[in-house]
Amino acid sequence: MRFLFSLMTFWTSLIFVILLGLQWFPLTGIFLMLIAAPIWVGFIPHLIAFVAVFDLMNNNVPRCLLIVPAIPYFIYYSFFLLDHRTISKIEADLRDKNPSEIIKYNPNEHSLVVASNMTGRYAIPVSYRYNDNYPEEYLSHRLITLNLCNEVKGVKEFSRTNRVSRSSDKKHNNRIRYPNLCYFSMPERPSKKLLKVVKFREALQKGNFQKSVYQFYLDDEFLGEFINASYMALPNFPRLITGCFLFSSPAKWQCMFEFQREKKVLNTIPIDSQTNSNNDWFVARLLNIKKYSDYELQTFQDFPENTEILFALIEHNKNETSDDFDEWGLRKDSLYQPKLSNYKGYPSYKGVVFSRNKGGPFQDFIEKNREKIVYLDIWAKPNASHNSFMNYGVCKVDEECNLRTDTSYFFKNKDGRQHNFAKKGKFRGFFLVGRKVLSNDKYNQGDNDSYTTLTIISPNDLKEK
Repeated sequence: MRFLFSLMTFWTSLIFVILLGLQWFPLTGIFLMLIAAPIWVGFIPHLIAFVAVFDLMNNNVPRCLLIVPAIPYFIYYSFFLLDHRTISKIEADLRDKNPSEIIKYNPNEHSLVVASNMTGRYAIPVSYRYNDNYPEEYLSHRLITLNLCNEVKGVKEFSRTNRVSRSSDKKHNNRIRYPNLCYFSMPERPSKKLLKVVKFREALQKGNFQKSVYQFYLDDEFLGEFINASYMALPNFPRLITGCFLFSSPAKWQCMFEFQREKKVLNTIPIDSQTNSNNDWFVARLLNIKKYSDYELQTFQDFPENTEILFALIEHNKNETSDDFDEWGLRKDSLYQPKLSNYKGYPSYKGVVFSRNKGGPFQDFIEKNREKIVYLDIWAKPNASHNSFMNYGVCKVDEECNLRTDTSYFFKNKDGRQHNFAKKGKFRGFFLVGRKVLSNDKYNQGDNDSYTTLTIISPNDLKEK
């Protein structure tokens, strides 16, 4: 027993067991969790292995016992090699299935619709992202020179500009900035054939293996698909997570003892000599789109197509007069202008209802039809749910008003229960417009916040007019 107490292995193992025990009990475990004990306690087994080797080398014991501290590492690296064998097989299988090219992108024929802005890295004049917050249903992205950028600011509703930079060293998070460039984005419906890249995020998941499927369409024609994958692999050096954590949903105290894994993006791109090796994103490879060099960005010149489109907008705005705007400051030819008419003899409002002054026409329509039956076919954005929406800060241009004044609309059945529509923000049908009720909000009593109940009227209850 005295010999056991003299070994460093015994004391480091005892410390390890004590720390595990203290983490087991929530009273002491919460404190240890706050100082990241599950992470650094997981390194103690490495220390135990090191001092075990030291003890065995400095005591009169058979050297063959050195295999004892090596056994856990042998087991770990056996699973590590098995992991990498699995990864290699998955990569080979997916490279065989994936195409090396889908279609050659042609900017004269195609409008590229993709989830991210590609114009800052790849030589394309414009890319589009689907965004149903706007009547155009798409948001366009362009890389333009700073001179053009200064001229087009505010040229269209919801347009915006951003400066350009890109990462030069991911390890140290260094970025290269391009003072000669800017990004310009605006709501815009594509005018050419839609070349769409549709991602199904983590479409299939099995254990540590995850994959996403990217499908390519030209208008409605399916062109092919590409599978991108990742694997939660064991790292080169074993890292234990050993301890307890407080989880909030549902509330529970849970302990774990497992090896930490790290995400490894798999190489699923087919080996093809025709593929441009300068492209670092497989979507650009599959569409044969060239990546900008640093020199090309520094000496960038505007695409003629972009110059033509943006200068046309600038000229259009220069010729505008006050007669081109309504009382809400909204352009009369704007897509946010509603279609006002009668439907089956009842006042009808069709269109997008956006917050702020874009929602002004709807607010006017409601005020004119208090306690009347109306027909609505609206898409409310962005503060909408399945049974209500809100207009905030609606203010006429010739009046001073508090921009925090909010107007809420609630949809209910005849029995007073809320009515949930199938799609969030999309409301269609006949409704009885309720009275305007001021909100009892003690925090914003001066804001005149209000709400209106819109009660669903069945077509059978309508009287033909």
